[in-house]
Amino acid sequence: MPELDIGVVIPAYNAEDTISRTIESVLEQTFKAKRTLVIDDGSTDNTKNIIKNYRKFVEYIRQANKGPSSARNNGVKNLDTDFVIFLDADDVLLPNGLAKRFEMMIESDALWGFTDGLIES
Repeated sequence: MPELDIGVVIPAYNAEDTISRTIESVLEQTFKAKRTLVIDDGSTDNTKNIIKNYRKFVEYIRQANKGPSSARNNGVKNLDTDFVIFLDADDVLLPNGLAKRFEMMIESDALWGFTDGLIES
């Protein structure tokens, strides 16, 4: 693959029940993200303390509650990667999720892309 990199932005608001699994799915990728940012959108639950358990692997940014779009924009502003992947705090990537998205972007010479999800029971 080309020498390009991916950053992951995860907006989180009161995500204590799901954020660990989301972060774990990013860490388990076959193609590693250069940086992963969790933007805490003013959570009032235990989200911050859970994210602290991953501080060696993800960067934590807290902002006043402004909604997920503001959190995503804040994440992009703080990244220096060639590509950005947005995950919600309750999303889980399959182990090759970043690699597949990266391949699609490179092969299509795209500037922007969107992929559908897969829901398994």
